[in-house]
Amino acid sequence: EETLARRVSLEEANAFLTIKKATAGKIAFAVFLCILSPICLILLGVAAESGVLPVSENMAGGIGMIVMLLMVAAAAAVFVLCGAQTKPYEYLEKEPIQAARSVIQMAREQQESSRERYGRWNVAGVSLCILAALPLLIAAMLSESAVAVIAALCVTLALAGLGTTFLIRVGIRWESLQKLLEEGDYSREAKRRRHGHGSISAAFWLGTVSIYLAYSFITGDWRRSWIVWPVAGVLYAALAAALSGRRGR
Repeated sequence: EETLARRVSLEEANAFLTIKKATAGKIAFAVFLCILSPICLILLGVAAESGVLPVSENMAGGIGMIVMLLMVAAAAAVFVLCGAQTKPYEYLEKEPIQAARSVIQMAREQQESSRERYGRWNVAGVSLCILAALPLLIAAMLSESAVAVIAALCVTLALAGLGTTFLIRVGIRWESLQKLLEEGDYSREAKRRRHGHGSISAAFWLGTVSIYLAYSFITGDWRRSWIVWPVAGVLYAALAAALSGRRGR
């Protein structure tokens, strides 16, 4: 197994960490754009419906959709460009590696020096994601205005998006070091499991998309068909746990 492992030099490791550090902020911002993208559509829709804006609901919905698609397209462009930059290093998360001793020492030192910062930003990100629900809950309790509740929903999305960016920025950096050290989700055993589960994962999510689209188009019940996604998320976690247990046995 050591013979088949790909060797990683210090120069290669430093180049990998430099690229990941440069792309972490961009990816976090792109995710933030995706989370913010429906806000304009939501606000314009409720403003048009309540008469706050002198435009038709169709006009408001059209403008909101255009803004949302532009933001998602910009985010997708960032994802593609960052993916192209890191593609030469995909083997670090898929293949067994044999890092040079200097690489392991460097990664250990950086891991120890950033451990406190990683924990601090993780706490901030998780706390923001949890507390993001407060504006919506407060508006629902204190106001009967649909506009106020929808505005609070938009604040909730913005806070959750900000918390997510904190998690992504520090998470990418931490996972980069784990890849070089083959720890956590990037240990050799985890890589083997991920390789075996890849086709099952693809089949599961393609099946979920098919069920969602078939149900939505046949019934026209787009308001409630979204429930397919949280249910699928829970089922996928259960499936992954079952497959991991089976592989362990």
